[in-house]
Amino acid sequence: MKFEELLRKTWDKYLQAIVKLVIFTLIGSLLCIVIIPIPAVVRGFTRGFLDYAREGKEPEYDLLWNFGGYLNMLILLILLAIIMSIGYMLLIIPGIIASVFLLYTVYYLVDKDMGALDSMKASVDLVKRTGFVNNFIILLIIAVINGIGMAAAGLGSLLTTPFTLLLLAYAYNDLSKEENMTVNSQA
Repeated sequence: MKFEELLRKTWDKYLQAIVKLVIFTLIGSLLCIVIIPIPAVVRGFTRGFLDYAREGKEPEYDLLWNFGGYLNMLILLILLAIIMSIGYMLLIIPGIIASVFLLYTVYYLVDKDMGALDSMKASVDLVKRTGFVNNFIILLIIAVINGIGMAAAGLGSLLTTPFTLLLLAYAYNDLSKEENMTVNSQA
């Protein structure tokens, strides 16, 4: 993984639509105050940032309250919460390992319209194929950037969250392209 290229590509694209991306993130975050739409918002964030990374199509606000695939996303979020909670309770290292292996589950669920368990398996397979360390570094970069945003009285998160969501969308796109090229060359 070429991290410098990933960060530069993300930064350039982020600056092109910074206002829209920040407002999109702010509206989605406000919608999450009412717990019921959280799966729809997560799906909308994922679809919006994925489409922006792939096609340059700026996210539309109606993505945030589109309840298609709601049950699948709800199940996935509950499973992820349970796994991560148990992992982090077991002295943090298992939680970090789980976080890395499950980094792309939401992307697989939204992009490939997979079920919760299939998207988790696909994410684990992708991380295994592309290297745990590469994906750990991506998670670390995201954690550091969002940590900096939170350090600024939490308000910096309005700028760092859309950047890191776009970064993760680019990482998923790049790694899944590598995955497809590997699968095609083996056939």
